[in-house]
Amino acid sequence: MLLHTERAPHNPVIRLFLFTLTAVLLLVLSWSLVHERRGSVALGVAFLILLWATSSYLTMRFEVTDEAVRAVMWPFSTTVRYADLKYAGVTEQDLPRSLGYGLRLRGRKAFYRTRDGRGVVLEKFKKSTRYLTHLVLTTQHPEAFARLVDERRKAWRRLQRSARHT
Repeated sequence: MLLHTERAPHNPVIRLFLFTLTAVLLLVLSWSLVHERRGSVALGVAFLILLWATSSYLTMRFEVTDEAVRAVMWPFSTTVRYADLKYAGVTEQDLPRSLGYGLRLRGRKAFYRTRDGRGVVLEKFKKSTRYLTHLVLTTQHPEAFARLVDERRKAWRRLQRSARHT
């Protein structure tokens, strides 16, 4: 059951850049279709890819359910079940700008990053994963989101313990 969903906050400069780039490419594509047909297919494909990337970035969201935390950047999603979750907290410092924006993979960490600032860190137990050990999310209010996830994780564990003892 979905308990909480939150759209990712966005850096206004990145949003403006994406909209401007999409508009310019659309204008160039329109001009190309009317005046110069060569290259129109390539421009059309580039426009569709940019449109997909922009909509994917702008619709990024984070969900807390009764069994897991899920980060969604269509068509990609990452789910961390409470059974696999070791720790939920806030990054000690701001995420570096060199990390970039969107879905980023760095070693065994996945970053769903939409703006500068601190993020929520979800650390998984080593035995529960083959690849990713950390998931970092840039939520609107990192402290509150991390607290909610930690409360849900503890409630899930209590429920599992009580189910085993009955």
